[in-house]
Amino acid sequence: MAYVGDLFTCVDFIVREGSEDEFLSLWHRASEWAFVNDHSPRSWYLVRDPDNPQLFRSLTLWPTGTTEEDIASDPTAEEFMARCAPICTSVEGKALYLADALGGLTSRLGPQPRSYAVVLG
Repeated sequence: MAYVGDLFTCVDFIVREGSEDEFLSLWHRASEWAFVNDHSPRSWYLVRDPDNPQLFRSLTLWPTGTTEEDIASDPTAEEFMARCAPICTSVEGKALYLADALGGLTSRLGPQPRSYAVVLG
């Protein structure tokens, strides 16, 4: 469950053509290591742009209380980025903070009343 204010990281990787499988393997090994060794993101997703198959976007939800500095100083993250360097033409990331979510508890204070409007066509 994510709470308003929780830290996400969003990183775009542009992978050299022909290196997509190597990148996927590298990302999988890094994510597996993080979960097993308690550097645990709460969730870690890698999505791929169907219109640009060299573009991968990693979206990671970190445990409550994790800071950008915690992530930046993690040797595992540094090693992963170093291994990505030869197979990526670009790596750009940023920290994001959860503003709201549909479904589930998003406030540390408990369920918050909400209203939604859906406008169709």
